[in-house]
Amino acid sequence: MVEEIMLSGFGSMNYVLQDNDFSYAVFRVQKGWSFDRSFFIVKSVICRYSIHVLRTYTVQIQNFVFDEISLDEGMMIAICDYDAGNIMSVQKACAFLGHDYVLTRDRKTILSADHVILPGVGAFGDAMNRLDSYGLSDVLREVADQGTPLLGICLGLQLLFERSDESPGVCGLGLLPGAIVRIPDQGGKLKIPHMGWNSLSLPVKSRLFEGIPEGTQVYFVHSFYLPCPSVQVQNPEPEYHVTAVADYGVPIGASVERKNVAACQFHPEKSGRWGLQILDNFLRNFTG
Repeated sequence: MVEEIMLSGFGSMNYVLQDNDFSYAVFRVQKGWSFDRSFFIVKSVICRYSIHVLRTYTVQIQNFVFDEISLDEGMMIAICDYDAGNIMSVQKACAFLGHDYVLTRDRKTILSADHVILPGVGAFGDAMNRLDSYGLSDVLREVADQGTPLLGICLGLQLLFERSDESPGVCGLGLLPGAIVRIPDQGGKLKIPHMGWNSLSLPVKSRLFEGIPEGTQVYFVHSFYLPCPSVQVQNPEPEYHVTAVADYGVPIGASVERKNVAACQFHPEKSGRWGLQILDNFLRNFTG
């Protein structure tokens, strides 16, 4: 933590600030910018976990404490555009974290990106039909094969697998083995979909959850889930690792990792401070 910065600096630096009201902001000191000693301009701000991007704020320096962070200059994130539902919130989260992104369904753009995000809300079969119609299914398989970091979010996690009980006869991307099944309602005792905040158990060390505390609460909205495979107990080298588990009547595979592929059943972009850190961990800890 540093209590002041030189605001007439020349160069490109990134900072995050926090006040006593738990408001956060990220701003960048660009080349040639100059500032009054008492004020600075904030490019994007998150207040009480409500993200606002592309607005301008003037903030008095003496009211805040600054924490310098390093961001990867030139990193480009491709967010797959296939009418998936939660794209806007993912865009806002990437912008807040200070990373450049492009919303695209263009093959060359996606394959040249440093990281690729596959968001998703809706039905498994409809989503696969859209991916196929836009030619994105094969592109995403190429992304995985060439080693580019790929993150699936919510339905995006389910699409990485071979199939889902939600849409019998529809093939998933097949990047990870196994099937997605419906959450049992325990004879009507549980509300389906599983919607709201739930805590995570972190059974293994993982890049995605670096620095994330056990029991962290994240936000879920889903009716189908990944069962936690018993093969992980029997096989010391499973085909993928379940890196986070949530309990909702049954153990839910809340996150998985395999080489350059990772996925979250929950919405990190809607899960406050820790969710943003999980997303940032993917962008920093997964490299092609």
